[in-house]
Amino acid sequence: MDTTDAFGPAEAALLFQPLPRVPVLLVFWDREEEFEAEARLLFDETVTEHLDIESILFLSERLTELLRQPCLWQA
Repeated sequence: MDTTDAFGPAEAALLFQPLPRVPVLLVFWDREEEFEAEARLLFDETVTEHLDIESILFLSERLTELLRQPCLWQA
């Protein structure tokens, strides 16, 4: 997946679907000399047809929590 057009060259991009009809794109840029590492969760433009703003915020916060947790299978 090429994320260069909208956000500059990202190190990683992952498209997943936490709920039916709600795709989310996770875009990650690694740390560089003058910039800190950054990640963004991007929702499809139709997300407001399926969720209200409060639910979108809750989903964003919960996904962020889950993504920050260490993997259970890592030693």
